Parts: sequence; C-alpha cells; structure tokens
Amino acid sequence: MERYRVRKSGEPPKDPNEIGKRILWLRRNYRLARLDLAQAIGVTDPVLSRYERGVEDIPAPLLKKIADYFHVSIASFFAESPTASSVLGREITAEERLLLSSFAKIRENHCRDAILHFTIAAREGSRWMQNKKR
Repeated sequence: MERYRVRKSGEPPKDPNEIGKRILWLRRNYRLARLDLAQAIGVTDPVLSRYERGVEDIPAPLLKKIADYFHVSIASFFAESPTASSVLGREITAEERLLLSSFAKIRENHCRDAILHFTIAAREGSRWMQNKKR
C-alpha cells in the first residue's frame, strides 16, 4: 500500500478550464511523484506532464482513471470551486463534517499523515473484505 502525505498547498485552481492544473494540484497535495501517477493511470511521465501543463487535452476515459485514483468525481475537475458534493458526488454527513473540521485543526504534519495513512488502510481493508466475500 502506498503512503500518502497530504500537504496544504492552497486552494485548487478556480478556472474550470484548467483541468491539468487541478490534476497537478491534487498530485502535489498527495505528495505523489508525476512518474508514480503516470504509471498508476497507464501513461508515460512526459504525457502526464503535457496534460498537467494543458498542452494536450485529456481523454475522458483517462480523466475517469485519474478521478478514481484520487477518489474524486469527474465533476470536481470542472467545478468553479470544488465542493464536498462535487468531490464526493453527494453532500457530506454531520459525522463527515465533524471529522473534516477536527482534521483541519490538527497542526502537526506527522499526526495528519498518520491519520490519512490509517484512513487509506481502513478503506483498502474494506475493499479487501468486500472482495473476499464474493
């Protein structure tokens, strides 16, 4: 399992026409090397670079792979300002809002990293259990 380290790097680009910049923003927030994302979605590093810089348009199936990789909706790449509903495809619950506001108050990066790592491991464990039941 990969270890994700999220950093706070400001807001995502506001212009909905800047899909590449939004991908770059997501990748950097996850502290993910371009090569790692490129391999995960099945393209080369230079191709992903061209997408991020807006030199080439991203094919819809590839954009879907990127959205799935980061667990966001495709709509979040087009929204003027991403919201919970555009990222999740629904409104967040009170429990999710509490979790998010609590996480936002944690200042120590190692604590934030540990929490994020735990949630990803828990999510992957849930998928593993679902596949095991089939």
